[in-house]
Amino acid sequence: MAGPLQIHGIIGLSDNRIKVDALHKAMYSILEPTRKESGCLSYKLHQSLDQPNIFVMLEKFKSKDALEFHLKQPYFINFKNTSPKFAESLTVDTYKVASAPKD
Repeated sequence: MAGPLQIHGIIGLSDNRIKVDALHKAMYSILEPTRKESGCLSYKLHQSLDQPNIFVMLEKFKSKDALEFHLKQPYFINFKNTSPKFAESLTVDTYKVASAPKD
């Protein structure tokens, strides 16, 4: 049986404050609609304390199908098409849960 999928997206920016603010706003705009998806278990945006131009999106979906559903939503497609204007680097890794979470 396949378990939940963990998605870790790390987005790096230049120190351009306007770009950082714009990307933060774009990322924040997809939080609530994503969290309402039935297959979304967790969707959290983090910003580095030491390097405020680095954002990490930690996502957890019930299944691969739930993730694929998310990737087809208009708000995500809009974000995907808009974010390259702000981001200088993007790394996305997908993980399966290998042990029972404590939380």
